[in-house]
Amino acid sequence: MMNERLAALGEHERAIRRTFDGRMNYSGGVLFPTLYIVAFTNRSGSNLVSEHIRSTGLFSGLYEHLNFDTVELVSKDIGSTSFPDHIMKIVDIERLPGTAYGFKASWDQLAMLLRSGIDKMFNGVRVVHATRRGLVEQAVSFSIADQTKRWFSTQSDTPNASSEFRYEDIEARVAGIAEANQMIAYLCSLFELPRLPIVYEEFSCNPVPDIRRFGNFAGIDLSIWAPDRTELQKQADHTNEEFVRLFRERSRPRVLAS
Repeated sequence: MMNERLAALGEHERAIRRTFDGRMNYSGGVLFPTLYIVAFTNRSGSNLVSEHIRSTGLFSGLYEHLNFDTVELVSKDIGSTSFPDHIMKIVDIERLPGTAYGFKASWDQLAMLLRSGIDKMFNGVRVVHATRRGLVEQAVSFSIADQTKRWFSTQSDTPNASSEFRYEDIEARVAGIAEANQMIAYLCSLFELPRLPIVYEEFSCNPVPDIRRFGNFAGIDLSIWAPDRTELQKQADHTNEEFVRLFRERSRPRVLAS
């Protein structure tokens, strides 16, 4: 079942295939150092993780450059002729001297990279898996963000955005997040990609231990790293808390019913 699910092309891959008329596969040799992937589900704290990793000065990228609309737009600007050509140009343009490069990727985008042989372009692939312990809290945050279109704390273009409690929507997002995390872990195991889970709840309070763990994971010394002030701030408020309470209040009787 999982293999069949992974074999089905995701939304991003279908659109990117159309953009490049099916020119997706890389068949050359190694061109770049190790590729770092921050694998994420929506509202998992992956942007915060990426921001702190970039702050070490040893990593470039770690943005959502694999989204199909971004690929379509940027490919026109830089004259990409195929998906591998697009990746090569993005890395050449964005990778700072002396740094390794990375992308943020959902599970289906990670599958797309592997299916297209993009991993062969790099001297290995390592995955940082951004997760949250609070699955319900994450699903609620996702539901609110999708309604308000306020995805980042730095946004100022949605001052009057509001949301409503939608039980079925939150329930569907719980299932989707759980499946996505399972797919990321399975892909890493199947293709023998080293994977480092980072849990948002601990990381957002104190990123130092996890960044040091990441240093060991990447084979570099980050023991004296200290966090800068980040642009991103916590967005959850009393609305999130109330929606979480309502979801649990309605879900528990259903689970306990005989």
